[in-house]
Amino acid sequence: MAEFVLRPLSVGEILDRGFTLLRRRFGTLVIITLICTAIPLLMAMRWFGRFSKMVSTDLTGFNTMIEGMGSLFLLGLIMFIAVAIANTAIVFVISETYLGHRLGIGEALGRTLRFIFPVILLALLQQIILVAVAVVMGIPLGVLAPSAAGSGSPLFLFVFMLLYFGVQVYMLVSFFVALPALVLEPGVNAVSALGRAWSLATGNRWRMVGVLVVFVVIAGVVMLGVMLVGSLGIGLAAGPGTTQAISLGFIITVAIMAILYIIAFTMIYCLQTVVYYDLRVRKEGFDLELLEASMGSA
Repeated sequence: MAEFVLRPLSVGEILDRGFTLLRRRFGTLVIITLICTAIPLLMAMRWFGRFSKMVSTDLTGFNTMIEGMGSLFLLGLIMFIAVAIANTAIVFVISETYLGHRLGIGEALGRTLRFIFPVILLALLQQIILVAVAVVMGIPLGVLAPSAAGSGSPLFLFVFMLLYFGVQVYMLVSFFVALPALVLEPGVNAVSALGRAWSLATGNRWRMVGVLVVFVVIAGVVMLGVMLVGSLGIGLAAGPGTTQAISLGFIITVAIMAILYIIAFTMIYCLQTVVYYDLRVRKEGFDLELLEASMGSA
């Protein structure tokens, strides 16, 4: 039986349910994230170490730069696919938990592999759209910014930057629930998932912006606090003969930041799934639909 009542939620309730779901399935979600991203992250660390040595010994080598950029592109592609797989598996786990069921790691990843190509295509389409919008808006900014700066009119530049940021946020929230729509609804492909997400977001974008802004503020404050505390600890440890203490403090700070990043990563997709169901409840009466289905099966 579902623990969470499917009803329209406020911004605070969406965040509360997202954190509750994250806490409830924390171990499963972290393991999924690590399984999907550990190898690409280790490859990236190895690449940075190897590339820094190559550059230090051959600062002007063209072949060195080409090889480094080619390897970096391959790493980026691998990480892109790994993140898409992790995102999808998280959506499956949170969706089943939200509806009162339990899904294991193996089953979640198994379901994800059946959607791998549509999921990757959807992620590519979303990135292409966001980049295209950025380019279209960036062209006039690049043309007009020098003249605005030369004429001493920073207000125009500020207003345009706000508009640019606003359009990017608008597109982001418009496609925010495309992934749940793709993998949780029958007959939806990568292209129609974008239209489905846009339709669900219509009339609810401000609420979605509120959810993301509050979450980003909370996550930012926590991470900034960790950085400040870590910097303070390293500063207090500084002094003659304290190199090991400083290194240890730096490693601990970086480790805590990595853990917080993983938590923030999984939390975003918890919120994505909660927002998806909230939009369906608001626009389509999904709670009644689910109740009728359960009564019919009984």
